[in-house]
Amino acid sequence: MDALPPDLDAWLDRQPDADGLRRTWALAALAEPPAPGTTDAAWSRLSAALDAPPARGAADRPAAPSRRARWLAGAALLAAVAVAVGLAPVTARADGAVAEVRLPDGSEVALAPGSEVRYRRGMWGATRRARLTGHAEFHVRADGRPFRVETFNATVGVLGTTFDVRAWPDAAAPETAVALVEGSVRLSDARGRAVVLAPGQASRVAGGAPTAPAPVDLALVAAWRAGGFAIADAPLGTVAQALQAQFGRPVRLGDRVDPGRRLTLYLPHATSAEPVLRDVAAYLDLRLQMGPEGYDLLAR
Repeated sequence: MDALPPDLDAWLDRQPDADGLRRTWALAALAEPPAPGTTDAAWSRLSAALDAPPARGAADRPAAPSRRARWLAGAALLAAVAVAVGLAPVTARADGAVAEVRLPDGSEVALAPGSEVRYRRGMWGATRRARLTGHAEFHVRADGRPFRVETFNATVGVLGTTFDVRAWPDAAAPETAVALVEGSVRLSDARGRAVVLAPGQASRVAGGAPTAPAPVDLALVAAWRAGGFAIADAPLGTVAQALQAQFGRPVRLGDRVDPGRRLTLYLPHATSAEPVLRDVAAYLDLRLQMGPEGYDLLAR
């Protein structure tokens, strides 16, 4: 269960039934999220009931709320706060280094530099969801509910498994690429066309349906976790975007350079974008131009 917000925790300490209200918070964290608008409607009904005029014959004495009414009001307020906190969006980012993120359901995400993952704080509901921009490795804890990783153009569906996702929507040749380490995943595009991957297989979604599952070198897929830089059958536009995100300097492609040109490369240790770009330029017969404002790959 998430820790109580400090203000709410301090308020609870002042209540006569603090233990009961804390149990209400714990139970609310396990509940399904309400449909839009139902929280406000429930609160309005409860307020109306508590503010109703006293019964006939009681008009000559003050109408003090009963202990039960006060408890119900406090529980409703606490439940509303719990729902709001549980549905609040959370963004985790990796700035300049790999970031390890633990999700509320116990799943773990390793984010490559420049990447971010968004999720609901409570991860309630029949389906757990996270949205990725960039590059990450997910280790999903199985709890009987599906887990969905959404990108700008695809969805990866799992129950419990380990897989790598790369999705840079701003790349010159954007695509979502998925490589499966263990378990099973289903990769689908926006139209619902899908493939199922087995361990050691990869697929991608660019302008059409997911590609047929194909073998992939998992050592290359995981190289970024150990401080290296590796790309397996990726477009040059993705390489440029990944290098820019990892090392924090712009990488631009010249007008006559094809961003869709695919390549595979691996450097076990990469402390800057320069050695990677030198290899790329040599392999693709391009010219590398370096300056204070970044790198340019130009046609010869």
